[in-house]
Amino acid sequence: MTIVTQAAMSAPQDDLKTVVEARTREWHFHIYYLLQSPTETAAALALRDAVLRLRRDGAFVAVPLFRVNQSPIGPHPAGSYEIWVPDSSFSEVFFYLAANRGNLSILVHPLTRRQREDHETRNAWMGTPWPIYLDSLPRDGPIPSSILNWDSVGLPHLVKKYLLRKGAKGAQRSRIYWPTMRRQPQPPKIENKTDIVEFMMNTMVLKSRTTMFRYKFLVDL
Repeated sequence: MTIVTQAAMSAPQDDLKTVVEARTREWHFHIYYLLQSPTETAAALALRDAVLRLRRDGAFVAVPLFRVNQSPIGPHPAGSYEIWVPDSSFSEVFFYLAANRGNLSILVHPLTRRQREDHETRNAWMGTPWPIYLDSLPRDGPIPSSILNWDSVGLPHLVKKYLLRKGAKGAQRSRIYWPTMRRQPQPPKIENKTDIVEFMMNTMVLKSRTTMFRYKFLVDL
């Protein structure tokens, strides 16, 4: 007779300083949908649009990244997109997605340096879990799509951080340049920190093989 035993679990951390310093300030919500299903695809995109509208109306802070993945990418096995959320809006966004996801599955995880652990053991699912390709994730490294200390930083700090990251010059000029295109759209309204975060995160991924969008984001600091 074979007896199967579980490995001893480590005791939970209870040191106050360690717990407080280690807690995350940012989260990702990954929404999955079957690429072969027009119904699921439409439902996923409708949910994303609803989050955008509610964010712009002030219901919560949630930034859907510009890219909607139309094929498996990285660890994600199906159609997907991600929403960045600071901890100050976590409960509102979590409840909204839980109440409005329908049959869609949603992966929730913290944003830390340990991406593999975040996706593997420090995660939660709404709906049926999907298999995740964990080998594509680093065990340690920089925090992805991160706006650290969201609740304590001001608008000028976020702008400065963006400019330093992108290596932009002429930071003291008070102008915003929108993408160079045949038809010039209206410049984005930058009124608060959420607008900055949405602009920053989305411009970082606005690239395609057919069109290269060139952004220069120059504002008074």
